[in-house]
Amino acid sequence: GGVSSQTAGIPIRHKNLLILLESLRKLSMMENCLKCAEILLHELVPFLRFTDTCKSLLTKILKSLSASMLECDFQAEIINYGRAMSNIVKVIIKFFETFYKEETVHASLSDYPIERAFMIYHIIIDKCVLEGLSEADLVSTNVARIQSLAMCHDLLGEHNICSLNNGIFLSYIIDRCNKYKVANIFIEDATDLMEQAVFCYIGHPGPGSKRSKKNRIEHGASHSRLTLEIAQKVYKFYCPAEMFNPMENPKHVSSDTFELMVQTVQLFEQDVSKTDLFVMIKLSMEQGKIAPFQGLEEATERKNFKDIFYLCGDYLWKYGEFLKAIDWFTCDLCVNPDRIQSWLCLGLCWLSIAEDRFNHAKSDLKIVIESIAPKAVLCFDHFMGNSPTSFDVASEYSIFLYTIASVYNQVAGALADNAAVIQEIDLKRLTLITKAKEVLLKGIEPTKPASWKKKFMLGKISE
Repeated sequence: GGVSSQTAGIPIRHKNLLILLESLRKLSMMENCLKCAEILLHELVPFLRFTDTCKSLLTKILKSLSASMLECDFQAEIINYGRAMSNIVKVIIKFFETFYKEETVHASLSDYPIERAFMIYHIIIDKCVLEGLSEADLVSTNVARIQSLAMCHDLLGEHNICSLNNGIFLSYIIDRCNKYKVANIFIEDATDLMEQAVFCYIGHPGPGSKRSKKNRIEHGASHSRLTLEIAQKVYKFYCPAEMFNPMENPKHVSSDTFELMVQTVQLFEQDVSKTDLFVMIKLSMEQGKIAPFQGLEEATERKNFKDIFYLCGDYLWKYGEFLKAIDWFTCDLCVNPDRIQSWLCLGLCWLSIAEDRFNHAKSDLKIVIESIAPKAVLCFDHFMGNSPTSFDVASEYSIFLYTIASVYNQVAGALADNAAVIQEIDLKRLTLITKAKEVLLKGIEPTKPASWKKKFMLGKISE
């Protein structure tokens, strides 16, 4: 009854096909659903009038077409793709002809399923190019897979309608870009397409970003509020396959991606930095002893963002925000207790803070070597005790230990009249120098061009 009431003026055959289509979709018989939807679309095109009745029919047909095309394995014999492409193009042309006639008035643009027509247009090209089939029978120009998707977005964007129906088309673009990333194809073009889609979808990056003015086209789209579902799709594209190693040709996320990640973390129900475990890890660095601990129970909202805290910490470390970075790396340990690399990053942060203070004329060196430097030592020792250590890490740590020993010399010079304190400082200095040698020797042997550096440093420490 619900179907027939929406199909006045439509031949009885089409009404029956529509009933069949709905049934096949509910039964998840997608190949048959695809055949039925393509036949129904082909037979409906001559009746195409953008009335409420036609809109309702088109919505059902295009929804079934797009869903079944995405789920079916590509087989050329399932449907007539050339005919489907032709009919989709006719729907798109008819839509724009109808909508932009001045005498035609529509209550709401979102009443029309035009974005689904564009999705199917791209899916057909995507599937046919993927299988190496000739496009000559489908379109008059040789359109590449990703170029066709960009073209669809641009055309909808020109008319300020790319974010119709809660951004379903933009969400589709983001999903496709993630698939291109996994397949390692069109990466550069996919990145441009992704950034434009994200900009139209959620208005990111905002007006303050230089990149937004340079690389984005303002489509006048109605932006959606950032949700975890949207954030997960975007994060999946920008999250690297492996976490950055700060000691090996460091790469980092962009400032725009960092900003989006921070917004994403703010959507989590649990604030990791307010947990008892976070406080315990921070306290262990203060007290100089790291006790074994279990990570936080994996929350559903966080399971798809396991590396987000590490990436934010890495970004802040890159820009010298060491204290903020320490909090992010500590959060990462709360959710990824086995990521030993976060201890290395914590060590590098504390080391950088200590070195900044060493180089600051007004710093109290005694406080630095007794309060800040030990935290770096603790984190480095924990990392080296649980992971093979590269020569770069070992040399960085060894130089730091040697620097602390040198600072102890300066402190001793200021206490020339206190023999007992000087003797204690000398003992600490000698302990640090011995440890610096041991650390350097533990580092994995460098490549031959750099092997001279290890010999030089051992000689320098021994002076």
